[in-house]
Amino acid sequence: MKRMALIGMCAAVAALGLMGCEWDTGSDAENWSSSYDWVNFSGVYRGASGGLLVTDYTTTPAIPGSTNVVTISNDSQGSFALGQTSFSGTLDHGNVVPGSVVITLYSNGGEALRSFSDDGNGVLGTSEGTIQYVSGSWTIELSILTPVGSAGRIVAAYSYYVSNSGSAGSGAESGATRVSVYSFNIEHQGQHLTITDNNGSVYTGRIKKMQSASGYQNTDITQVGTDEERNDRSAKYTYQESSLPADGDTVVATFECTGISKAGMRVRIVGTLQGTVAASVFTGRVLNGTWIEIGGKTGNIYAQTTSVPVVNVGAGAEVPEDTAEGATE
Repeated sequence: MKRMALIGMCAAVAALGLMGCEWDTGSDAENWSSSYDWVNFSGVYRGASGGLLVTDYTTTPAIPGSTNVVTISNDSQGSFALGQTSFSGTLDHGNVVPGSVVITLYSNGGEALRSFSDDGNGVLGTSEGTIQYVSGSWTIELSILTPVGSAGRIVAAYSYYVSNSGSAGSGAESGATRVSVYSFNIEHQGQHLTITDNNGSVYTGRIKKMQSASGYQNTDITQVGTDEERNDRSAKYTYQESSLPADGDTVVATFECTGISKAGMRVRIVGTLQGTVAASVFTGRVLNGTWIEIGGKTGNIYAQTTSVPVVNVGAGAEVPEDTAEGATE
């Protein structure tokens, strides 16, 4: 008989012979299920070679050691009010090509009210403003005698450099708006995931599905338990139950998390977590996904982390007989 690591309320459920452990977590009234603790995906995930974890899909040069120039024609820099004389912002990309910047003030009706071009030496317009080429930050100060005649929006057009040193992620452009993401600290418990990036932003969500590449799933999955109670042999065969992943098998989990980035952008992170079982060690753990901002950028995510024991004992998963403490037959 399998030995189970029992946690709190799961003891009563196990005593009734049910296959999984589920209960409400409290104020959010969401269930926690041990079926998703088949393996442990918790850990600190980092970009390859210490580079960016979230990268732009379109700006990584194909040739190592090369430099690309990318042109942006419609970078939104916010809005302004009637009569405003001071303006500032930061371009979505740094490493700006000198002489390429044009800041334009548009009315809400789409009319270009004022336009300020940089002279290649950091000056915008006829000394009304400045641009910092490395950071992309800019300022414009108008005379109080010549304020803007209506409210509207600010748009920047410019070019910027993207270089590639040859290491994955090291020369890529950030796939997030105005922030650079280098690591995810992932907390995995039951079907719930919490991702905290290196900027302190938190994204929460859940694993939607988990199974091995060979088609096996944890016997604690609720539907499997129900099928067993009905003695539905066809369903049991379909699920190909396994108390622990087989040695050499790859486990894949699809997930989705949401949150707010440090730049204030609403973000969805969707993708897969996967790893391979090798002699009771869960190794080769990687995250492949997509960073999706509402009204902003879409970036590619690739990250990896260290190996851990196969089972997530701390969250209530099944453990081998020789390692379970306090388990019961």
